[in-house]
Amino acid sequence: MKPRKPDRSVSKMDVLKDIRGLLSATQEREDSAEARLRDEGGLKAETARLEEQIRYYKELVQKQQDELHRLESEKKE
Repeated sequence: MKPRKPDRSVSKMDVLKDIRGLLSATQEREDSAEARLRDEGGLKAETARLEEQIRYYKELVQKQQDELHRLESEKKE
């Protein structure tokens, strides 16, 4: 009995699947790099917003502490 040659169409399909897999992995890396750049811009904006909020709350705390010290000094008098 003669050994059968492998079906070339099947092996070509396997190669095409491998190529598609490599291309999709490359595309995913490019997409994730673009997403990271967008996220960094978003993170910078979010960081700036949060820093502004922190300054606002620090001012509120300072005002409340000043008012508390004023009331304590009035109470002592």
